[in-house]
Amino acid sequence: MEKGVKILVPYDGSKEAEAALDEAIDIAKAFDGSVTMLHVYWDPSETRVIKAIEATEQIGVRDEPSHRIFHDKEKDLEKAGIKHDFVSIRATNVPDTILKISKDEDYELIAMGSRGAGRARSWLQGSVSQKVIAEADCPVLTSGG
Repeated sequence: MEKGVKILVPYDGSKEAEAALDEAIDIAKAFDGSVTMLHVYWDPSETRVIKAIEATEQIGVRDEPSHRIFHDKEKDLEKAGIKHDFVSIRATNVPDTILKISKDEDYELIAMGSRGAGRARSWLQGSVSQKVIAEADCPVLTSGG
């Protein structure tokens, strides 16, 4: 990996996502990289499928759960001396949103948990990590069981 690697960390607060963030921090330290924590807030109330491109127009939307998640982790990133930022998006299609942001923003690595925070949500959406692994334009590091 080259110096200055850009790492995208889809983050939902699960143990697996926590482990992926820890790995991303280690890699960013080793390669003078930056970390973007991404919280895709799944919004099942949407009756139509939102295309990922529409979802990316909502970048910067901060909802309270995302803000708490980010605030708790910002101290860890600052302590490690890692350049970082946070993105929160509402979308009905979580993996497509992750893939779209990764491609559009030229991320060089996606570090994510192998399972999300909710089993019911995972059942409804299918496996987010499996789709991201299969379709990403960059390497994907997964953490967890």
